[in-house]
Amino acid sequence: MMETLVKDGDSYTDRDYYNEFLSILRGGKYGIVIQEGDEWKEQRKFIMSVFNKLGVGKNLLEQRILSEISAMISSIDKDIEAGLEHGKYDIKPRIEVCIASTINLLLLGYEFHGERSHEFHELNSLVIQYMTLVGQPDAQILMFRPYLYNWPYFNKIFAKFQKFIGGMQIEEIQKDANFNEYGEPTDYVTAFLREMKTRENEGYTMIELRNNLLEVWNAGQDTTTVTLLWSIIYMIHHQDIQQKVQEELDQVIGADRLITIEDKPYLPYTSAVTNEVQRCSNILPQNLARKTTRDVTIGGHQVKKGTAVMPMISVVLYDEKV
Repeated sequence: MMETLVKDGDSYTDRDYYNEFLSILRGGKYGIVIQEGDEWKEQRKFIMSVFNKLGVGKNLLEQRILSEISAMISSIDKDIEAGLEHGKYDIKPRIEVCIASTINLLLLGYEFHGERSHEFHELNSLVIQYMTLVGQPDAQILMFRPYLYNWPYFNKIFAKFQKFIGGMQIEEIQKDANFNEYGEPTDYVTAFLREMKTRENEGYTMIELRNNLLEVWNAGQDTTTVTLLWSIIYMIHHQDIQQKVQEELDQVIGADRLITIEDKPYLPYTSAVTNEVQRCSNILPQNLARKTTRDVTIGGHQVKKGTAVMPMISVVLYDEKV
């Protein structure tokens, strides 16, 4: 995998992820998951550029994340003070809102708190329905054989997919966007709308924006939530490790502040546990299928241009020989 996807990544940038089905569903090749070639490079470059300006990988985003974590901890404390039913507590909803608000700050410039909280529940419900639908055998048949989309029975499944795509109310997004033609964009949508004013013929369209938002949301929300939930489960079942992590945090961080990225070099045990949680969780056993953009050699085997390649991340995470 190092010799192919990492060192020779440009040879594997094309996509083979239900392209025909998603193109029918979306009315064309929209969204960075199924786009290929120059279109994919342009949209990826733009998204990364905007996120970089908004503070991804920098102190600005860290402060936003810490703010959301503080809000989550406060909500959890209030829940506990209000009393637990049968001594049980479901922490998942609080984690979901924390992650969703952080993502939405980048995408739309606001958190899911107060009057906006219902928007999260509506969108999260759609995502859960979509993930459940994708895992059903009859939906898989439709995705592999998209010409069935207007056949009896399968047309009802296709309508469920359309409901998810339509869940992102693009008109409302455009109306609520804090658009300032001359000011610095404060979120991805505002930056995209500004780009669209002069480059609509270059792929900057409302339908592209809709699909990019859905894909960034799906890529970040569920994966991060599941990883954090696994970390809690592992800590519960390995309380000796939990105690060692707590001791290191008490020694380095104390009780007066939250942990920051600058603390990482001084928290070797906590960092190792975090990496091990991500390895064991293995939340995406296989990556999205790629297609080769030119003839390549993999493990001594000649592979022609246009061949589907499926990276098996679970092998890297679990096989000691790799």
